[in-house]
Amino acid sequence: MQVGELPPSASALLEKFEAVGGCVNYVVIDPEGDDPTLEDTVRSAAVLAVELLIARYARPPSLWRPVIDKALASAMRGSLINPQSFLGPRWSQERQSLIVQQQVMHRHMSMWFHVRDVPIEANAIADFSQSTDIAKGYAYVFTDPPYGLRIKGAAVQDLFDSINADLLPDLAAPATRIWKWPTDWSTFFDPGHEWWGSFLWTIAQEHRAIMCIVASTTD
Repeated sequence: MQVGELPPSASALLEKFEAVGGCVNYVVIDPEGDDPTLEDTVRSAAVLAVELLIARYARPPSLWRPVIDKALASAMRGSLINPQSFLGPRWSQERQSLIVQQQVMHRHMSMWFHVRDVPIEANAIADFSQSTDIAKGYAYVFTDPPYGLRIKGAAVQDLFDSINADLLPDLAAPATRIWKWPTDWSTFFDPGHEWWGSFLWTIAQEHRAIMCIVASTTD
């Protein structure tokens, strides 16, 4: 098992995402013959992805030195989830749309909208924030970093769609296996535990390397 390469097109998209405030990490892990449908394989991929991110971010001049509890990491159990659970409540399957909070035009108030809709009160999604646990899922971590994205509306959806087309093209395929993992086994996730959240998923798509998606941050 080894770290793989992102497609060049995806690398350019992720640089753009980071430049506009995105805080999601995407790590490709090549299982090198190990069965990517097995929990042991994707668990090892998840740990390797976090080890890579620690090496990337915790280096001089940074004083941050996250550690991994090897015993907890080797014993952690994942949960198999479906694509809608992975995407979370801020994704509308019916509209194939992200759901975001925006200021209503000409009003001093914010409401929830499908991201491409004009943010007028008539387009708001009624009672969205009261009806669901909105701070979870991939759509949440993509669209709602602590300081917000510096793009709005259709530009957010376009970037989301483009990244997923490159990295998660078979997300909804029957053979794809999505695992959600706990984040209590490394202090890498401590910033997100403060309030924003810490997230770790592995996505094994048929005939592709394992994609690890990692997000943990704070203000």
